[in-house]
Amino acid sequence: MSLLYQELIAGNSRIPGGKKKDKKDGDPDDEDEEEEAEDEGEAKANFERLFLLAAENGDLNTVCELIDDEDNNVDINCIDALGRTALQLAILNEHQEIIERLLDDPLCDIHNSMLLAIDEVYPRAVVLLLARIELEDSEENREKLFRPKRDAPQGSTFPEYMTPLMLAAHRNSYELVTLLLQHGHTIERPVYPVTEEGSLRESRSRISTYKALASPAYMVLTNDDPIRAAFELSNRLGTLCGSEVEFKAEYFGLHEQCEQFVEDLLDHVQDTDELRMVLSYDPKANYDADGNTRLMRLLIAIEDHHKKFVAHPNSQQMIMSEFYRGIPGWRTANVITKILVSMIIGVAFPVLSILYLIIPYGRLGVFLSSPIVKFICHLASNIVFLTLLILVSYTDEGKINHKSPDAIGDLPSTVELVIIVYNFGQIWVEVKALYNDGFKSYMKDSWNVLYFFTHALYLLTIVLRLTSWANYKGYDEYYREMGRQNWDSYTPTLIAEGTFAIANVGSFIRFLGWFTASQYLGPLQMALGGMILDIMKFFAIFLLIFIAFASGLNQLYWFYDGGEDESFEYFGLDNSMHTLFWAIYGYGEGNSSLDIADYADLDYTNTVGQILLGGYHVIVMTVLINMLIAMMARSMDEIQANLDMEWKFERSKLWISFMDKGGTVPPPFNMIPSVKSVIRFLHMPFDHWDQLANPDHYDEIKKQTYKKRVEMEDTFKLIMKNISSRYMQQKLRSNQDDSVTQDDLNELRQDISSFRFEVTDKLAKLTDVLGVAKTKADKVRHQQKARALGGTEGEGGDYEDFNLKVSKSSVRV
Repeated sequence: MSLLYQELIAGNSRIPGGKKKDKKDGDPDDEDEEEEAEDEGEAKANFERLFLLAAENGDLNTVCELIDDEDNNVDINCIDALGRTALQLAILNEHQEIIERLLDDPLCDIHNSMLLAIDEVYPRAVVLLLARIELEDSEENREKLFRPKRDAPQGSTFPEYMTPLMLAAHRNSYELVTLLLQHGHTIERPVYPVTEEGSLRESRSRISTYKALASPAYMVLTNDDPIRAAFELSNRLGTLCGSEVEFKAEYFGLHEQCEQFVEDLLDHVQDTDELRMVLSYDPKANYDADGNTRLMRLLIAIEDHHKKFVAHPNSQQMIMSEFYRGIPGWRTANVITKILVSMIIGVAFPVLSILYLIIPYGRLGVFLSSPIVKFICHLASNIVFLTLLILVSYTDEGKINHKSPDAIGDLPSTVELVIIVYNFGQIWVEVKALYNDGFKSYMKDSWNVLYFFTHALYLLTIVLRLTSWANYKGYDEYYREMGRQNWDSYTPTLIAEGTFAIANVGSFIRFLGWFTASQYLGPLQMALGGMILDIMKFFAIFLLIFIAFASGLNQLYWFYDGGEDESFEYFGLDNSMHTLFWAIYGYGEGNSSLDIADYADLDYTNTVGQILLGGYHVIVMTVLINMLIAMMARSMDEIQANLDMEWKFERSKLWISFMDKGGTVPPPFNMIPSVKSVIRFLHMPFDHWDQLANPDHYDEIKKQTYKKRVEMEDTFKLIMKNISSRYMQQKLRSNQDDSVTQDDLNELRQDISSFRFEVTDKLAKLTDVLGVAKTKADKVRHQQKARALGGTEGEGGDYEDFNLKVSKSSVRV
């Protein structure tokens, strides 16, 4: 029996016989019963406190004695001041033997204990609790034991929607997730899309569920293709960032967690074959004769903006090896060699394009269809197009343009005709891209949006020029060259020139996209893009302030229109906006322009006007401009932090666009049908007839394709299984580092406490044994001395003298 238990029994045995209150005559007899009840309650409370203390400190003997002693009537489910039961205290302090003893009692309440054991990442307790729950006779009862108990005296630490597997996924414990999955636990996916109206509980439940689904431990253990699962979940979390803005930080954090998980998986790819399979496999893709697909998974990652995956060194290595495969030794060549080869291919691209149209097969066709050669040819084609745009504006006496500046409705010049042909070739490229990618995916790229509007302006220019030619073709030459000062402001020729000028600006800006290929100009171009976004955000605020002051000044001065100073800047809203805009850059007459000649004595009106103009300068030039500078500086810092990743992602988008089949010939030669296209077109009806005539042959082809797909799927699953295994092993090794944590110190303290109680109980038992042995030894010694004394004095010796001598000798001893 433990010392604590003995002391408590000794103390409680004195409670009924303790000091009682003096009773006056006439008191009822039930006061004695109340006092006895209070004494019993106090004794029970003392036993329960001892029971909880023993469970917390690891005193197994005391726990067993209190449970087995029926006289004490200890409630095994009693709680402390924080609402914790003995089982929960044992779980918190990781006392496995006490947990086993408590679970052996069928009256032990295990609500919340499973979640608590998982929260403490205590697998041994989880195993014991699972075995205990499996003893329940119904599935409903087992499900209730997994859920938090809502009617607990102190409430529940865990929300009602929390499940064991969700909590294990939150803790990212591979051991616990595996254990619960083996016992049939699942996570129910939340409803998507999110309903417009929902309670806080639904929102929090949704966040907790997605947090569990985004756990690396859960994704790697429940998916044959964890990369694809992470991509899909990341896309959904990105959508939720916009739909549930109040929880944007939580969803964005989970989105970044999925991105990091995919990047970590890619770290464990060991060879090129594994990398190609990971980047190429897609269950919906079509396989070629070699069983390969183009980098489908990489294309999906680019389309969905999984930048970390695309910018990963392994992905970049595969992209570069595919991009440069057309020219052997390109990556190891020096800069001068690269420049010379690029210049030769760029200058010869018209000849190479014509040769490919005629001879698309053979070694020449393979060379010209390689990504690096296609890139150089298309780059040279764009440079030629920009050169033509510069030439068309060259007006040195019409030597190049051959166009009169005062002619209206005339036909395009030679250079303009070449530009029109170029435009139709570029439009054909964009139409094919729009058809292959779909309108939604095509418009996701900001460069495609710029291409779309630029080509739309070119088409509008062509339509307006044709309209002008149709309107004035019947007039004589004198009328058609009467001078621009006599033209109508909105004649089709003038509008066409305006749209053509804007389209030319768009074409030159569009050329910035090619800078992404350079490791020097690419990051600079990315920083410029971030600045433009800041300017657009700033313009929304600036526009409101700008219109407010322009409207106020116009409202103040429009009454004085018609005075001697008809050029006054604030007559009309358009003049007010024009004046205020250029005032930002220091143009205009300043405050003196507010003094109207005919109304110079209207001091109040002029004073109000000066105050408005001064307020405009203070707000716009002092506050808003400095705010724009601060925004651009902050964006620059953010861009610099992720500049390498952003640049590699944009470069990959550019390079992978040249890895697709087709698009070998650049504009304007792509408008000419190639021999390959003609043969393919003419062969289409024969293919259809052959399929109808030989159905068995095509069925065999389908079977072979299906067989190849199954083989590729099995190979991919095996590769992903190996990658996932490496990932888990690395995570488990990283969790088992040699550093001492606070949990290690707490566990050591608990072990020492348990050992102290065990040693105390052993010493108590040893003391009892030694006491009994000493008593027996004294008795034997006394008997021996009595026999010795009796033999000296004879049988008639005095027995009382014997006892006295024995007692004196004992005292001396």
